[in-house]
Amino acid sequence: MPKAKKSKSKNKPEAPAGRRAAFAEALVDIKRELDVLERERINAERQLQTARTELQKTKVALNITQSQELSLRDKLSALINKETQLTLKREKLEEKLDEVKEKVGRVRKIEGELEEI
Repeated sequence: MPKAKKSKSKNKPEAPAGRRAAFAEALVDIKRELDVLERERINAERQLQTARTELQKTKVALNITQSQELSLRDKLSALINKETQLTLKREKLEEKLDEVKEKVGRVRKIEGELEEI
């Protein structure tokens, strides 16, 4: 069962002036400290918001960089495929050139034999 509160008596003597001054000074000190803590809290919140903003910017930049990387990888793959096709085409053309050189050599041989006749 809760205890009943005693009613305040109007006849209570007031605190001595020295005590009252000490309490007043303590209250001023507490208010001053609360003000300092409030400024620190506001500063910390600003720093946190700045960090969040920077983190968000970094995330966006990272996403862009990753997209660019994927795009460059795709382009590189396409270039590698094209290089492979061109290499094969060059090899075929070199083979044809060798065949043409052989034919030209045979024609010149026959031409030389015909001139002897």
